[in-house]
This record gives sequence, structure tokens and C-alpha cells, in this order.
Amino acid sequence: MTSPVTVVGSSLPTFEQTLVVTITDIDSTILVTEPVTIQAEIGERGNYSITLDFYVSTDRPGRISVYDVSARDGGVVNLASVHVTLLADGVSNITTVEPSPIPILIDSPTNMQEISGGVLEVSGYSEYFFEANLSVTLCGSWAGGGPHPICGTRDNVIAESYATIQSPDMGIPGPFSGTIAYNTVPGTRARLVVWAQSMMDGGIEDLTSVMVILQP
Repeated sequence: MTSPVTVVGSSLPTFEQTLVVTITDIDSTILVTEPVTIQAEIGERGNYSITLDFYVSTDRPGRISVYDVSARDGGVVNLASVHVTLLADGVSNITTVEPSPIPILIDSPTNMQEISGGVLEVSGYSEYFFEANLSVTLCGSWAGGGPHPICGTRDNVIAESYATIQSPDMGIPGPFSGTIAYNTVPGTRARLVVWAQSMMDGGIEDLTSVMVILQP
């Protein structure tokens, strides 16, 4: 694709109906980041559209990401992305596709479920990602430390683990499951994040999350 590019899609409601659209290249360089508003009433699903300008000196792989940010901890709540080829010039060849199901779907735990025992079990269904692996992260809220792409800040990270996609064959979607151990004070509200890392640039390829309440 060449600049400018128009990104169009639909989204579930987000905080203040705001999304962020980012274009990155193969070196993880952020070429452009812009907010976009979901065209629907607060709390309703709706469409979004934004036209972005970018510059590359040579043709290279890239990725367009659309995500929303947690007002609670500053991390990424949900993210979807597509891989593209960024062209220095020429004519774009862009295909419009029908909206697809969420690439990563958490079945358990459910939103605001209370978890006890120091170990959280997570399961769901996912598209196939590299080596059938997904990352699992528990995020707290507004602690200090440097920036963290998943939890907002590093001190927000309560625990990290992984889940395995039980795919029948390479490239085929399947159920996933994993566990993550935690140690926190009673009644801690945390965000359970399941995400896939891009093998192209090391960034977040897809991500989804649910809120949970952690008990000892």
C-alpha cells in the first residue's frame, strides 16, 4: 500500500469511544499513530474510519494495528492488526474483507470472576500464531516504573506466563489453555491479558483481556 491509506473497521465500545491506529515497519519503527473515534453512542458498537499519511524510502513489510487503551492502568485492552507491504511509491492493492471473529477469545475466566488459590487457569479459542504460543499477563493498576506495552507501566505487571494453542495442524485455529501463578493482596482487581507476539517486528499482533478479582 502507498500513502495515504484509509483504515476502516468496526469496534466494540471503548473508553470515550476512542481507538488508536498505528503503522509500524519491520524494524518496529512507529511511522504514524493517530486516535480515531467510533461513530456510535457511548456504550454502543460502531464503525470507524481514518486516513493516515506515512513515509518509507523503500518498500518494506509493515503492520497496521488498531487498539484501545485502559483508562485504569494505561495498558492495551484489545488489539487487532494486519500485515501489509509499505510501498515507497506506486499503486496500492488493498482488499476489503468481511469482519472476522476475534482472533483470541477468552472463555474462562469470565469478566469480573473471582479467582482464589494463587493460580489462575485460562482457556479459550484462538487463531494460530507462531509455534502455537500465546503470552498471558496479569496487570494491576497505576503502579510506577517505566512504560510497559501490556500493563501500562512495569510495576503494574503482577505475573507473566504462557498458553498453548491445541491446534490440529500448523496454521489451524484451536482451543488454548494455560495457568498463571500470582501473589497479591485480597480483593485485587486485575486485568488478565492474552496476547500474541508478532514474529515480524516483536510487537503485539493480537490481544484481548478481561477483568478478574484475585483472592489469596
